[in-house]
Amino acid sequence: IYVQPTSVEQFCLLKTASDIFYSPILNKKCILAPPLTWIEVMSSGIPILTTDVPGAKEIIVDGHTGFIAKNENDLILKMFEIKENFLTMSKYCKQKIINDYNIYDISKKYLELWFSKGKAE
Repeated sequence: IYVQPTSVEQFCLLKTASDIFYSPILNKKCILAPPLTWIEVMSSGIPILTTDVPGAKEIIVDGHTGFIAKNENDLILKMFEIKENFLTMSKYCKQKIINDYNIYDISKKYLELWFSKGKAE
């Protein structure tokens, strides 16, 4: 486990060397918007391992694109499960990002929303 602040270049190197993105959230009371780092590593086929906080399920499909662990012991068990199912999970990660976070689809939806708002007023 490697934890330290990183530059963009260091993050890119770590991303290419990683098989699991271990990202537990310690504050169980926070509501989490999916971090951009999660989206970025998943696009490379790296499953996410995090803790059960509100918002984590917005991006992680438990058992497919990573795991949302219930406690510290579960974090350890899920790390081994990711290792055993890495190839399948990697494919799910890439597909999830293509389906749900495609910048062209997102920009089209924003433009449709923007222009439909203007017409309604």
